[in-house]
Amino acid sequence: MTTRLRNPRIIVPALILLFGTLGTLWFLNNYERKSFEVQAGESPAARANQFLAAQGFLQALGKKVTDRKGMALFSELPPTGDTIILPHMPVGMSKHMTANLLSWIEGGGHLLLVPNGRTSNHPGTGDILKEIGVELHKEKGKDCGCPSEKKKKAESQTVSGAGQDEKKSPKITAEEMMEKLDSGYHPYDSLLDLTIDGFPIHLKYFNSTLLKDESKKAAYRIDGSYRKEYQEEADRQRKSHNKVVKKDGAWLLQYNIGAGKVTVLSEMWLFKNNSIGEYDHAFFLSWLVRDSEQVWLLYALSSDSLGSILWTHLPYFWISSAVLIVLAVWRMQKRSGGLLPPPLDNRRNILAHIDATGLYNWRMGKASAMIAENRKTILHRLARRQLGLSQDQEGENIGLSKLAAKTGFTEHELLIAFRSNVANEQDLIRTSQALQKIENLIQGGKHDR
Repeated sequence: MTTRLRNPRIIVPALILLFGTLGTLWFLNNYERKSFEVQAGESPAARANQFLAAQGFLQALGKKVTDRKGMALFSELPPTGDTIILPHMPVGMSKHMTANLLSWIEGGGHLLLVPNGRTSNHPGTGDILKEIGVELHKEKGKDCGCPSEKKKKAESQTVSGAGQDEKKSPKITAEEMMEKLDSGYHPYDSLLDLTIDGFPIHLKYFNSTLLKDESKKAAYRIDGSYRKEYQEEADRQRKSHNKVVKKDGAWLLQYNIGAGKVTVLSEMWLFKNNSIGEYDHAFFLSWLVRDSEQVWLLYALSSDSLGSILWTHLPYFWISSAVLIVLAVWRMQKRSGGLLPPPLDNRRNILAHIDATGLYNWRMGKASAMIAENRKTILHRLARRQLGLSQDQEGENIGLSKLAAKTGFTEHELLIAFRSNVANEQDLIRTSQALQKIENLIQGGKHDR
């Protein structure tokens, strides 16, 4: 029995089981399961659709939401009773498209949109906001947060004359003076305080351009005045905390048109992915579309590119085409059939090269130079043979009468061979024949009359 217990086949598994059990007990006593939240940033779908979170929220409420991209929705409008959300009104809608949209609203549709600051003057375009009577409110002066010149002058006079003339200068507390002189960073939110169906809600105002009810027919209106709420706890002791800033213009205008309605907002930043969860933005969106079961969210007006459309609808076709092209290129690199024999290197006669050289010189206009060189060479050789002239003597000045007496050629034949002008093919033939006769005589032949 003792021998069996000492067997390594029993001891090793027992030790592994013991240490495994002890390690598991130690791990369970010292660690526990916890969930961690990891910030991974926006998904590709959220980057493409900035209203993806709002879409998910409405779907969680039981509403059917369809997101669309491009202008095709205006060509085939959804059934009446649905809601269309336009984060930005398109520029340059045709009059026909605008008329169809108004007819759809009159039939019971709900259009929720933000005006576009850019307008088109083309005579063929229509403007639905003009038909309703909404304009962008143009402020007289843009508030940059800087005091005006009059305000600066008044404050300087107040500070300089505080001890001189207290009756003329307004009374300013020390705390208010410190707030005016403080130029540090004090972040705050601009809030719209509303009461909807008896519930107080708060919305964030992003300082967009407000609206103007030109037609005075708005059934519901939200003013653009907002309240400043500082984010830092230390800044909430300031006098301007919770102070209402009066603004001219409306933040929201709603019109009843037939059986439907049009809701015009100055902005939709509060419904985007990074803002829908703040304050009561999500509740306010659900309240705006409360009467519709189907919501059409046109999150972008630009259509997809042709390449992305083809890839979306025909992915397998393009994958198959790419594989086919790769295989075709690979197949073209392979050898097909037997090897071709190398071309035969036929040896040519030297006369063929001489003939080719003559043809080349003739085509290049070098016939006259060739004839002149032949004449010079043959004349020198003939003069040495018949007249005994040396190599360095000028052969061109040799008298043709002396050569005619020595060789038996006539002066006319020698004139053709050495002096005549070669202007055409016939002259070249006569001169060449004469030179050949003289060359035969030099080589030892007889002169043939």
